Amino acid sequence: MKFKKLKTALAALALSLVAMGVAANPAQAIHADAGVEQCWVGTRTVKPKSLVGITVGTMSIQSRWCVQDGRVTSSDFIDYYAETSTPFNRFIHLPDTSVGAEVVDNRALAWKQFVLFFEIQTGFMSFNKPTDICSRIIGTPYGTISGDARCGAY
Repeated sequence: MKFKKLKTALAALALSLVAMGVAANPAQAIHADAGVEQCWVGTRTVKPKSLVGITVGTMSIQSRWCVQDGRVTSSDFIDYYAETSTPFNRFIHLPDTSVGAEVVDNRALAWKQFVLFFEIQTGFMSFNKPTDICSRIIGTPYGTISGDARCGAY
């Protein structure tokens, strides 16, 4: 399932964070029958800013987690999206080892590491600076999400 299709359907769920802030937001329930496993899908969007306040890119991650009898039973990383239109910046796409999902302390965690690459080239010189940016969704048994800038479960 492509993220672009899901992005439109889940736009109301998007958690827009300015300068890596964190807030709670409800996720979308996939099904909600009493006594059976209930699954949620949540999206976290991060828009980091440069030192002068310019948004340098947009990164979104999406996860799915399931709950039964008040316990988180599974956590899955679904998809991600990264783009920048800022001059001299580009995202480097890392291998699949830069993503993960895990259940820890009755919370569903899913994360992705991004690398934003700033580069200026002239005829004989080049200046570049890679910046690692991590984004993590934290899903609760109640379907709310929050997030932080960590890569990994701990």
